[in-house]
Amino acid sequence: MAGNVDVMQQLLDAGVDVDGRDDNGRTALMHACSHARAKEVEWLLAHDAFEYAKDAKGNTCLYYAMRSGSQKILDVLQLARPWLGK
Repeated sequence: MAGNVDVMQQLLDAGVDVDGRDDNGRTALMHACSHARAKEVEWLLAHDAFEYAKDAKGNTCLYYAMRSGSQKILDVLQLARPWLGK
């Protein structure tokens, strides 16, 4: 999914907020976690995506990572942010 990372970089370069939200209050990090996109999660965290952001229902990226069932995403979050989930 390097193409997604390339597009995200272009958007960031154009001034798009890395923590921008959709109509449900979800951030790109939440979507990447939800869809088990490890490269995108790594990129977003490296570009200071806010891991504690909450959507309109109060869910965070950790919720979406757990819901995705992807251990790899949970591992990426834990490696990048060891304090997350504690």
